[in-house]
Amino acid sequence: TGFLFLWIFADPRFFFNQIILGLILIAQVIELIRFVNFTNRELTRFFLAIKHQDFSISFQKTPLGNSFSDLHQSMSGIIESYKQVKIEKEAQLHFLQYMVNQLQVGIIALTNNDIVLINPTAERLLHIQGIRNWKLVQQHNPSFADEFHQIGGAGRKLIEAMINGETKFLTVDVSTHTVLEVENKIVTIQDI
Repeated sequence: TGFLFLWIFADPRFFFNQIILGLILIAQVIELIRFVNFTNRELTRFFLAIKHQDFSISFQKTPLGNSFSDLHQSMSGIIESYKQVKIEKEAQLHFLQYMVNQLQVGIIALTNNDIVLINPTAERLLHIQGIRNWKLVQQHNPSFADEFHQIGGAGRKLIEAMINGETKFLTVDVSTHTVLEVENKIVTIQDI
């Protein structure tokens, strides 16, 4: 359309044709901009849904042709795959939590003085039900915390600690693991 418009532009005999072709050219440019903007909006929605793990997003059929139907099918397929992976990951996490809760050995996982995982056995042994901050554990059981800090990042020690007015002999095993550049301490506790 642009080449045809330029070809007849200089010829005064095609004055009305120039006007019609000019309007057609303007309409095509507007439609092209709308088409590109629609594509960008759909891709933005898709990427934001993945970023925020929003798996409820859906892509409707559009009258813009089969290529958009294929694009929407592909994006919906990727969203569905991410949704399945997240469901599987949650199921594995729940299974791991169930297994840890069934153990008769106390387990505590620490990340930056925050308790990210603790099982009921550890809560019962240390009398710290519901506490998720290591500083509170230190306040609650100072003798245990002092002995624990002597172990450092790795090691095993028999600890005699006064917990809730009762002397307990605990075997404490500490190991440190780095996951995604974050240092995690795994503590196992057994009452002997």
